[in-house]
Amino acid sequence: QYGNISDLKLITDFQTGRSKGFAFITFSSDEEGEKALEAKDQELDGSHTNEIVEEISLTRREAARHPTFWLLLLSFSLVGLGITGFQSNWHPFLTEVGFGPAEASFGIAIYGLMSGIVRPGWGILGERFPARFLMAIATILTSILIVFFLNVRGMNALIPIMFVAGIVMGGYLILRALLTANYFGRKHIGSINSLFRPFSMGTAALGPLLFGALHDTYGNYEIAFLLAALAWGLAGVIILLAKPPITNKNK
Repeated sequence: QYGNISDLKLITDFQTGRSKGFAFITFSSDEEGEKALEAKDQELDGSHTNEIVEEISLTRREAARHPTFWLLLLSFSLVGLGITGFQSNWHPFLTEVGFGPAEASFGIAIYGLMSGIVRPGWGILGERFPARFLMAIATILTSILIVFFLNVRGMNALIPIMFVAGIVMGGYLILRALLTANYFGRKHIGSINSLFRPFSMGTAALGPLLFGALHDTYGNYEIAFLLAALAWGLAGVIILLAKPPITNKNK
């Protein structure tokens, strides 16, 4: 009646699977969408349209005014430090504690394989469960895994640890993108990410240098990897504190 619908997503309760009574409808053009919004209090297929839901999107300036933005910025920056400092030193750490170069490379390859395989699954989970809680679980579990990794000896221990690490860490970037879009809307997502990226990329660039310096100072990777574990753990706690700044409102 109002135009061609290109996409429709019925919102359901992730615990019961029942409909929450509204859906997100995407029309083929802005004009058609505006016509549907103007249909307030009219009947559409026997139902009143006074409950049409429109996503709210914050501008970059509006997002930066909210405490949640700064909590996310801190969390993303901590992970940037923890992920590059940690991963860039996997191979030298493993060879240092007695693994051969081929064994170390094989363990890292297992991580890479699992990290790629599980990403679609994390995306599906992100649609069914709050991304905030999934991210917190993934980052805190990563913190624990780093401690286990620090004490890994032998292939019988390395293979399962890297297998699990690939599953747990593989979803981080997927969940981060989903969380940012859910929190601030999608209309200005590019400009909002432009504020996050310099900080997270800056700490990511610092990570390998800092961890290398800590290794040279103390003669091993213990302090460096414990710092990575702390960074990931704090990032997870901060994510839990970062409550959604916006919700969809009825128009």
